[in-house]
Amino acid sequence: MTANADATEPLWNWDFRKWFAGRTISTLGTEATAIAIPVLIFQQTGSPALTGLVSAVIVLPYLVFGLIAGGVADRMNRRGLMVASDLVGAMALVSIPIAHLAGLHSTVHILVVTFVVWTAFVWFDAASFGALIAVVGKSKLAAANSALWSSATVVGIVVPALAGIVIALWGPEVILMADALSAVASALLIMRIRTDLRPTAVVDGSSEKLWRSIREGLRFIWASTTLRLATLGMAALTFAGGLAMGLLVVFFARALDAPQGALGVFFAAAAVGALLASLTLTRLRRRFGPGRLMVLAFLGFVPLLVLFAFVPAWVASLVIWTAWNFLRTLATINNITIRQEETPPELQGRVNMTGRMIALSGTPAGALVGGVLVEFVPIQVVFAMAAVPVLAVSLVFLRSPLWTRSTDGDIGQ
Repeated sequence: MTANADATEPLWNWDFRKWFAGRTISTLGTEATAIAIPVLIFQQTGSPALTGLVSAVIVLPYLVFGLIAGGVADRMNRRGLMVASDLVGAMALVSIPIAHLAGLHSTVHILVVTFVVWTAFVWFDAASFGALIAVVGKSKLAAANSALWSSATVVGIVVPALAGIVIALWGPEVILMADALSAVASALLIMRIRTDLRPTAVVDGSSEKLWRSIREGLRFIWASTTLRLATLGMAALTFAGGLAMGLLVVFFARALDAPQGALGVFFAAAAVGALLASLTLTRLRRRFGPGRLMVLAFLGFVPLLVLFAFVPAWVASLVIWTAWNFLRTLATINNITIRQEETPPELQGRVNMTGRMIALSGTPAGALVGGVLVEFVPIQVVFAMAAVPVLAVSLVFLRSPLWTRSTDGDIGQ
């Protein structure tokens, strides 16, 4: 193994090429699986509640293991942790096609596999933060993240449409087998990275030290009015997003007159909205200021979700869905940036991981609430109800520093 990267090495060196290829292949499989699992559940059960439960199961591992995984990843060889995570995920995924061929269909099995796969991803993700810095060096971290984000966005545009076609022709089990193979390929590429991915400093590994670090991150967020409001606001936003994404398959079946395979187009449209948000974020922050931009994104989010719920024409819904995901992603990236700007260097890891977990807590709650409500209430009404907490937060934002301190120098300095 070689030492960690330094500023004189080019970004696209041997190790980063392996890293980039591994992450792209893994992202490709994960995007497809996130579509295939809800479809598989709905095909087998016809239950909106169980279909919505998938979104909750996907996010739950991050809430359960996120902070612990981050602490552990700073105390052990990140290469071994990432490779093990890939292989565990692959073994779990391949069990579903095998069960399908054997005629052993089980909804519980599918949900357990979903939990295991995304738990493996959490541990991989925790190790990847430090590993990427080791591979490219701090001076090229922004360029590396830009390349990885662009790749993930392109994958998010192309893969859902292809996944919709594959599912329609051969079934969702084929997607899961392909994802298992992508995880194995990712593990092999990571094993070929020559940079030393072990932590550079000896860290106190005691549980007392770990939990003390977690509490420091929580205290910092709560002490900052800006971070406290933004983080709690994102929990409301992810609640609505979790409900909408968790019930999208059901919404297609019950409320839209869309052609076969169009579900994949909607997932691709969400990625297009995300790409537009990433491309315009810097310009919009300069125009409105980071705080005011967040408030405007939240306010625009509300009517778009209501419109999506009640517009039956699928082409019009596709346009609204794209715009809704643009604002959802814009608010998310802007929130992450504000948090990074407000946090001192020595607290970046703990504060960002803590903030992410609090924000993500809304996703499983929204998915579960939506899945239950749709059994008793028309799905269009359920979608519209998801906008209520976002509207409430938006009204609070209007009287907060996020709106009153509107320049780039007021928030994030």
